[in-house]
Amino acid sequence: MVSHLVRGNQLLRSGKLEEAVDAFRKAIALHPHFHWSYYKLGQALEKLGHMEEARVAYQKATDLNPSLDKF
Repeated sequence: MVSHLVRGNQLLRSGKLEEAVDAFRKAIALHPHFHWSYYKLGQALEKLGHMEEARVAYQKATDLNPSLDKF
């Protein structure tokens, strides 16, 4: 079984952005303290032009893993 995060990454790479957002949100629901799901959600939202939602997702990723702020 493919995890929601892996599936979201596949969908993001394929340009299926709405589906990727859904997969990343499912990953977050299952593992709300894993920063990478929030980061990837931010990427998908940014590509959709949902800049404020993307900013919130990126901020949550950084809150969970401050080292992300160094990139």
